[in-house]
Formats: sequence, C-alpha cells, structure tokens
Amino acid sequence: LFGSLADTYPFPEWMVSWRLRSALAEVYPQLSQHTDDVRFDNVWGGKLAFALNAMPLVGRDSDYDDDHHAGNGVDGGGVWYATGFAGHGIVPTALAGSLLADAMLGNEHGERRLRLFQTYFPPASWNGYPFSRLGTGTVLLVYNAWDWMDKKGVPMPPLPKLW
Repeated sequence: LFGSLADTYPFPEWMVSWRLRSALAEVYPQLSQHTDDVRFDNVWGGKLAFALNAMPLVGRDSDYDDDHHAGNGVDGGGVWYATGFAGHGIVPTALAGSLLADAMLGNEHGERRLRLFQTYFPPASWNGYPFSRLGTGTVLLVYNAWDWMDKKGVPMPPLPKLW
C-alpha cells in the first residue's frame, strides 16, 4: 500500500499513476531506474475531505432521522458520520469506526468518548463553501510548491503551521 498526494480535485487514473511513480522514486531512490517495472494493482484518486480545524468530524446528527426527514433524535434516529480525516491516516479512521460502533450499540463508554470528541472538536458552523475548495487547493498548491523548491535546494523560509 503506497499513497500520497492530497488534492481537492479528482484526477484521471493515468495521472494518479504517474504521480505515484514519481513519489515512489522519491521515497525509494533505489527504485528510480525501475519505476516502469513497478505494477500497481489498484490506483485511485478523489477529493480529500478537509475540516476547517484540520480535525476529523465524528458524531451523530440527531436532527435527521433515517428517512432524511427532520426529527428529534429521541427514537435513536439520526445520521452517524466520520469524515474529514484529510491525511490523518488509517489509525484515527479505525478508532473513529470503533467509537461510532460502540456509541451506536449504546455502549456507555462509547457514548461518553463520542461526547468528549464532540465537545473538544465540534464541527464548524460554516465550512467556507463555495470558497473552501478553492482555498484548500491554493494552500495545498503553495505548500507543494514550497516543498518542491526546498527539495531542489532553493533557500526557503519556513511556512507557518496552519494547525
């Protein structure tokens, strides 16, 4: 499993494959002469979900029942969600799945952990739409260009940490 290259727009598979080969040669320089011999079983790309505070969004929206109609959530309805992991990796994703499963099953410990998560990392009330995608793409472009120039030996001042 090899992945990289966060983007806000989906690219065709041939471009994703080309970019992965380049990244593979950069991470493993000993393969740089043999990347054409490397075969990918699966290649995919797509939009990467970013949250404004760079933290995943995990929880339940009890304002909607299972039929997508407004409801009060008392009947246990609602939409459970885990999104916005934006490159945080597999471990937090698996943890979120475990946390949601415990909460869905009514496990008191799972519900308490979910409330803690929502208390300290609440969803933003406005996600910046329609400018969010453009802004995120611009930030990614600047950071990628900065990284590229730094790798080429161009003296670069440090970029600010966004989170």
